[in-house]
This record gives sequence, structure tokens and C-alpha cells, in this order.
Amino acid sequence: MSNEGRTAPLVTVVMPAYNAEKTITASIRSVQEQTITDWELLVIDDGSRDCTVAIVGALASEDPRVVLRRNEQNSGTARTRNRALEESRGTYVALLDSDDVWRPDKLEKQIARMKESGADLSYTSYAIVNEAGEKHSEDYLVPETVSYQDLLCQNYLGCSTVMMTRELAKCYRFPTDFYHEDYVMWLQMLRDGKKTVGVTDVLLDYCYRPDSRAGNKFASAKYRWKIYRNYLKLPLFKSAYYLGRYALAGAKKYRRQ
Repeated sequence: MSNEGRTAPLVTVVMPAYNAEKTITASIRSVQEQTITDWELLVIDDGSRDCTVAIVGALASEDPRVVLRRNEQNSGTARTRNRALEESRGTYVALLDSDDVWRPDKLEKQIARMKESGADLSYTSYAIVNEAGEKHSEDYLVPETVSYQDLLCQNYLGCSTVMMTRELAKCYRFPTDFYHEDYVMWLQMLRDGKKTVGVTDVLLDYCYRPDSRAGNKFASAKYRWKIYRNYLKLPLFKSAYYLGRYALAGAKKYRRQ
């Protein structure tokens, strides 16, 4: 359903989707169950070959706040999110992956904290669960503030926890030439002096899969190194230092209970 002619919502939720038939219903329902009801959900399908489009189409027919878009061809997560950012209309823009689930007061608490602090971007703590929704690791608890230097050591900003102002969403795009594109964009924002604030409450169930990008530790470390060296142009010693900090934090973060 087109969103032309509709009043701009308080929040635009951005959700890229690819072969997500097993998880996307729960993700969308978690948006529908928010205590904040003035939102639009832009689901952009990136060439799924399963029943994702049919599932989202059915949910959209029941709820006009759910808007389905389809890429003409598979474009990757970064380009898909960028398309949604361009189409977003909300005062705030929140990100949610199609296998993660928000807690009901997630949007309400983040908006309140951003208004109170004047932050451009906010993020929250989150639970780490497996595909069955069972707890995998200890909850990942975030600090209330994160600096650019902090972010070099550890990515505190879980993508599905992030909310930003419309102004910020219109100024930045996910880079398409780097693995961990969300991390690169957070670095860009903080390096540019954008203000962030953390909500320490656990407001997301993050689905951890061993076969995902987060689960492939070797690949993650390799591409994190490329960010340090090729994007940030950090010296060899500093790159090695930050990669070591990143590896230690990752080992602790996903350690099974």
C-alpha cells in the first residue's frame, strides 16, 4: 500500500527483509505491539525466494501502517536500508532487522530519552537469544554515553536498537563497500560530533545465529581490520590494539551461559 497522501508518522521503522519467512511475523508483531502507535513500518524485500513477500503483504493488508516495498533485484542490506532511509517520513527513524524482536515500550523509552537529552541518536541494551527465542548469552548492557574512541574498541550500538532523528537519517547512508556497514556509519556520525545517548534497559531480543555475520568470528575480525586500516586509515599499531579490544569484547559478549 502506498503511503502517499498520508500524514507523516512520529516514527518510521526501517526493516530490510530477505528470505525471512520464519522470523518476520514476530518482528512485525513486535512493532505493532509498541506502546507508541504513531508509526509506519517500511519493509523492503530484497529479492526473497521464500514466502516473505506473501507474509508481509498479508500483514500490510490488515494494518495500513505496514508498507511493503520490493527491490527490482537483490541489492544487499546496506542499499536496502538506504532506500528505506530515503523514503522515511517520520520525525524519528528506527531500525529493526527481520529476525529481531522489540520489547513493547522500546520506542516510547527511546523517544523520551532523546527529547530529554537532545541526542541525535539513541541505542539500547538487548538480550541475546537463539532462533528458538531462548537465552544464548548474558544480556548486553550498554553505557549511557559512547564516544568515538569507545566505539573504536567495541560496537555498543546494536543495529536493531538504534533510533535517530529524521535530520540525521537524511544526512547519512550506510556504506556499500564495507562489511559491518552499520558500524562504519556509527563511526561517521560520532566522528562528526553527533550526540548519542544510551537507554540501559533491555528493549530488544537480538537473534544470534552461528552462521550469521556476527557468528563468523574470523570474517568479522578480518573486515573489522579493513575498517581500521582502509576506511579510518589508522596506523598499524592502533589498528592492532583496537582489533584486540574488539576480539576480547566479542568473546565475552557471545559466551554461552
